[in-house]
Amino acid sequence: MLEVDLSKPDKELVELITAKCKPFGAIKSVNLYRSPRPNAIVRMEGRAEAAKLAVKLGKPTFDGAVIIPLKQRRTSVNF
Repeated sequence: MLEVDLSKPDKELVELITAKCKPFGAIKSVNLYRSPRPNAIVRMEGRAEAAKLAVKLGKPTFDGAVIIPLKQRRTSVNF
């Protein structure tokens, strides 16, 4: 699961998800889904790269892609 600010536009979220997943290998695509539950499907160049990302996130792979649940990041309130 990745914590992100779901109020951001899709383009910004895709860029953020890409940046977080890039250390695990080359990314072919990132698809963002907000409904019914926020998820990103990250397709890596190879299955080995997808497996590395999946292990880090504790999520299974599906045909060279990883389905990553997204959660609203908590914001701190300063008084």
